[in-house]
Amino acid sequence: MAPLGKLLYDLQSYDEAKKALNGGNAMISDVRAGNGTLGKLGTDDSLYNNVRDAITNVANAPCEAEREHHHGKNCFSDPQLYDKPRRLDR
Repeated sequence: MAPLGKLLYDLQSYDEAKKALNGGNAMISDVRAGNGTLGKLGTDDSLYNNVRDAITNVANAPCEAEREHHHGKNCFSDPQLYDKPRRLDR
C-alpha cells in the first residue's frame, strides 16, 4: 500500500503522523513567540549579533594564530605556507 493510503486506512500511522505534525506546529509557534534558544535567536537582534560575532571570532582564531606564527603573513593567500608539505604529528 502507498504511504499516503496507509495514513488513510491505518489509524496508528495516522495518529503518529498527526502527533508529529502537532509537535512541529507547537515548536514553530514557540520559536515565533520568542521562546527557547531558537526563538530568542530569531527575535532578539542583540543576541543574534553577539552569536554571529562569536562565531566569526572562532572562525578567525586559527588564521590569527597562524598569522602571528608566520610574522604577519596572510595564512590564506601566502603560497609558501601551503606549498611545503607538513607533518601533522608535530
